[in-house]
Amino acid sequence: VIPLIRAMKYRIKLNRNQKKILNKWNDHYRYSYNKAISIINDECSELKNEKLSNQFREFNESNDLEKKANYNINYSAYTLRDMIVPKSCTEYIKWIDETPGPIRARAVFEAHDNYKTCIEKIKQKQIKFFHLKYKTKKDIRWTMNTSKDDTKVLRCDKCSNVGKIHTYKNDICTCKFIQKNKFTMFPKQNLGWIRTTENIKVDITKHDCKIHFDGKHYYIIVPYEKQ
Repeated sequence: VIPLIRAMKYRIKLNRNQKKILNKWNDHYRYSYNKAISIINDECSELKNEKLSNQFREFNESNDLEKKANYNINYSAYTLRDMIVPKSCTEYIKWIDETPGPIRARAVFEAHDNYKTCIEKIKQKQIKFFHLKYKTKKDIRWTMNTSKDDTKVLRCDKCSNVGKIHTYKNDICTCKFIQKNKFTMFPKQNLGWIRTTENIKVDITKHDCKIHFDGKHYYIIVPYEKQ
């Protein structure tokens, strides 16, 4: 049986410094996403207007949508990442290195996923053409993808119970309850422990999560498997 992937949304309580860090990460996330979109759109435009223009004109005349869909850029998600994220590519924009590379890589992956989705829609004849849009700073609502590998929770070192800390007694692990409403990301970034308004009922480190801001409150969106 294939489990269904559902998601739970928990409101998180941030101090002033944590809000500043997350907002900065989102600004750099948006920059990386838009950079990837720019590369994709420019490459598609060059392919259509300059490279093999005669062949593409034949595709238009034949109205073969599936053939058009296969006429796309050859960049993989990881190739795009390597064109945008590494420090060798940010030599003139040092400020963006203040945001962890995995956060910016997730932005590139999101852009590539949106591109592949549009390609599939063309193959299924749901749309005839597309032009990927940029993220704008005017939109006060935003969502930022994060990796499960970079999310940490309070966990016992011995029995791996979440929300507890190991206490040693007579060679037996007797866990002392702490809290299940704390998590952090990238410990070296001085983000500190982030609290949620309620206990997190699912494993936050099993799937990639999202940080969402609705214009007023911050949330973490945690996927989980439902049998």
